Amino acid sequence: MIRSSKISLKWTNPGKKSNLNAFIDEYRRVASLIVDRLWSLSKIPTFLDKNIAKEIQQETWLCAAMVQCLGKQVSGMCIVTGK
Repeated sequence: MIRSSKISLKWTNPGKKSNLNAFIDEYRRVASLIVDRLWSLSKIPTFLDKNIAKEIQQETWLCAAMVQCLGKQVSGMCIVTGK
């Protein structure tokens, strides 16, 4: 079952939109870093290795839980694409 919800940002103030855009930009940047690190491995793990997570955590303002969550998402995408 896929759960989703639609949220309108129509009435959001400019400061919140700016914060959301900054978060999305950082999320994409960190995802790219994780893809680069995972793609160089011989076998892509399901969960992000804690050493890789620590390295990436030093390069971003995202919290450790967010980096782990992103690592799991990116890992799943890399596995599906067929490395």
